[in-house]
Amino acid sequence: MNLNKSNNAKAIRIHAHSGITLAILMFLMSSCTQVTQSFKDTFTQPAEGGSPGGTAASMQQREKENEQRTNYLRDAGYLRAAKKKLEKLTKFQGKVLNVYSDIHFYDDGRIMLNLQDPSIAENIDTYTFRDGQWQTPEAMRVSGHDSLNDGLIPLDTVDFGTVTMIYDYLRKESQSIEGAADVSHIYLIIRPINIGNQWYASLQGARATYSLRATLSGEILRFERD
Repeated sequence: MNLNKSNNAKAIRIHAHSGITLAILMFLMSSCTQVTQSFKDTFTQPAEGGSPGGTAASMQQREKENEQRTNYLRDAGYLRAAKKKLEKLTKFQGKVLNVYSDIHFYDDGRIMLNLQDPSIAENIDTYTFRDGQWQTPEAMRVSGHDSLNDGLIPLDTVDFGTVTMIYDYLRKESQSIEGAADVSHIYLIIRPINIGNQWYASLQGARATYSLRATLSGEILRFERD
């Protein structure tokens, strides 16, 4: 009887030991699986649209998409059409328009300029072209010491398509400039009496900035490293 009890106790201990051993083995197998997966996750390149780094292929794709992004500075048709929309506004029908001080063109399609009120000569208003439409103008503060004539020229003397000529010139020059970014801003400064009416733009490279200056008709006067 005592022998049977001893054998039963021994069997229980063996069974318990086997259960513990099995649990340990299962735990180790699970841990190995997790470690292996973690190792794979660490060295597996994320798919496109995943982590910020991305694969070399996805990074190249993003760069290609940036290059293909619409830059309205290179679209002369768009720029000229915007000018026609301005001239066709009801309040400007049959009137001569004069632009004052400066005109700014941006890669996202915005255009900003100042127009003299055809009915009240001393009033200047700022107009912005955005999302395909000219927005409600805002009154511009002009100092009484300034002579409006020093900063006025007829709008019809400015060809908005000249912006594209300048953009194309800069794009060609950018091919030989390390890390050159796309041009995002071209503007006209109007000073008919002092310095003349000239276009300005800049090209940002990895190692330097290059500046451009051109005549009203688009003839390049200067393009050099700052």
